[in-house]
Amino acid sequence: RIFLADGLAGLKTYNSSDLSDIEQIGILQPDEIYFPGFASARMGSYLIGAGYHLSVVDVDDPSQPRLVATEGYGYFRDIVILGSHAFVAADSVGVQVYDLSSPESPRLAGAIATDGSARQVILSNHHLLSISDTVEVFDVSSPTEPQLVTTIDHHGTAHLTADDRLLVGNSDGFTMIDASDLTDPSVFGVLATDWNDPGSTVVGVTSHGDNAYVTTYAAPPWRGGFHVVDLANPQSPVPLGSVALDGPAFDFIVRRDTVVGGMYKGEEFSGNLVAIDVTDPTRPFVIAEIDVGVPDP
Repeated sequence: RIFLADGLAGLKTYNSSDLSDIEQIGILQPDEIYFPGFASARMGSYLIGAGYHLSVVDVDDPSQPRLVATEGYGYFRDIVILGSHAFVAADSVGVQVYDLSSPESPRLAGAIATDGSARQVILSNHHLLSISDTVEVFDVSSPTEPQLVTTIDHHGTAHLTADDRLLVGNSDGFTMIDASDLTDPSVFGVLATDWNDPGSTVVGVTSHGDNAYVTTYAAPPWRGGFHVVDLANPQSPVPLGSVALDGPAFDFIVRRDTVVGGMYKGEEFSGNLVAIDVTDPTRPFVIAEIDVGVPDP
């Protein structure tokens, strides 16, 4: 299943069994809640979302998602779950910690001051990475009493691979950092964005196996790109293949040999859900594109 926040159109559910023919199967109507810039994380049968509020949605029946609780208010940009606690990147407020031990009655349980506006949060075992003007690493063994471990002097869009490589992308390209020991991280390698599209910036990164999937964007003239990068040699990442997109793409997820994500299209920034076949990493191509309004899977 793919859950997609569609702003004024509500929260939509899609059947992803056939990614070349993505079908909508359910919706949480917008009169129940507005989902702008929604980031989410699963906790059992609940979808915990961050937008203007922390939202708890029962998705046990994906065809009939049901809003059960909201808490807080602000510009919530990302969320991760550790046990019964949610860590929310709350922009200028830093990182907020919510107790979800009773999902239908969430409560604010703490806050973490960050070095700049918190845009993204990543979990690595008992460590929380907060991405703002730097990457700050906190020990959250005790979720309500986080301890700063170290600060990594990089900023941008970040992704942690399954083998503990931290990828941080920005207008300079992306930097690969050895995060196997977060008390002593070190730089592996760097890949500049101009290997494909001069003037662009990295806006999205995910990975599967030895391949990273990187999205870039340049405005104007409102162009985007999707790129596959071989990370087998950490010191020397190698671009494999690319496909042009009609705008910036974010929040990609990998399903078998297909990468699916939300995309803002063109100058008007209409929303699309896009699926890209990466069976041959040297020749990625778009297999499906659906106009959905405001994308954020």
